[in-house]
Amino acid sequence: MSAFVVPARHIDYLLTKGLGPHVTRYGPIKWHVTDGEWKMLTRETATEVGRMLLAENQRSVNARYQREDAPPSYTFRPYRDTTAVQCLKAIACYEYQACETDAGSRAKPTHSVRRCAMRPSTHSRDTARRSGASASD
Repeated sequence: MSAFVVPARHIDYLLTKGLGPHVTRYGPIKWHVTDGEWKMLTRETATEVGRMLLAENQRSVNARYQREDAPPSYTFRPYRDTTAVQCLKAIACYEYQACETDAGSRAKPTHSVRRCAMRPSTHSRDTARRSGASASD
C-alpha cells in the first residue's frame, strides 16, 4: 500500500460533517479518554481533534516508510456543502491512510466519527418516515 498524509482540507471536511446537526441520535460526537473522562467534538475542540487525526495519519505514514516526520500544523476551517456520501468516502480514505499503526495507538475520534457516519441519523429516519420512503433509499 502507498500512504500519504491527507491535506488539511480533508480533515476540515470530516470535522465539519461531525459538527453538523443530527450526526448521532445521542448528541455530539464524543470519545472516552481516561477513566471517567470524555472529550466532545465542538467548534472549540475541532482544531485539537484535527491535530490528533493528522498526527495519527502521520504516524501511519512514518510506520509505512520508516520515517520520523512530524505531523503538519493544523487549524480548523469549516468546510461548506458536505454530503453524507462524500463524508463516507472521505472517512474511508482517511482510515486507509491511517491504518499502518497498531490499533491501540489509533486516534479515538476517528472511530467515533466512523461509527456515527455509518448509521443513518435520526433526522434522516424522521424525514424518510414523513415522506413514506426508507432512510436508505
